[in-house]
Amino acid sequence: MTTLRRLAVAALLTAVPALAGPRLELEVGGGAFDVSAPRPTFTGRVGVDVLGFLTPSLRLSSLAPLSASASSWLVLAELRLHTPGMVQLTGGVAFGFATADVHHPAQAPLETSVTSQGAAWLQGDLGLRVVVANRLWVGAGVTYAPLASQWMGTLNLGVALFGG
Repeated sequence: MTTLRRLAVAALLTAVPALAGPRLELEVGGGAFDVSAPRPTFTGRVGVDVLGFLTPSLRLSSLAPLSASASSWLVLAELRLHTPGMVQLTGGVAFGFATADVHHPAQAPLETSVTSQGAAWLQGDLGLRVVVANRLWVGAGVTYAPLASQWMGTLNLGVALFGG
């Protein structure tokens, strides 16, 4: 075997495990919260699927993002799990330590004010996602935030970049 051929085989053998490594996941979702008077919610997530089933993530969520008067924003650290296969059961637990409330006064819409609170936020979710093209998925989930006694339902669209 020539030196060039050995180098090519060695490069291929070292590249294959790298391609099967951690996957970067990007996901966006929208839905509703507050069962008694449903209002829109938005969520976005960036995570790294490190073992093919475990995904530490950073999540941004907004409660009532389209409201003309006020909305709340959360940044959460999250740990997610999912089953393998084309149809996956998902679940996660997320923690946040502050919320930001954005107020838009009706009499002066350009004078938006933002206040933040050091309130803890905890939420857990269960869902189902269907992988439609190896790296793309659509899903639905139900989230409960026990400290706020708040339920949310979302529809999600995601993509996995890089890795296996």
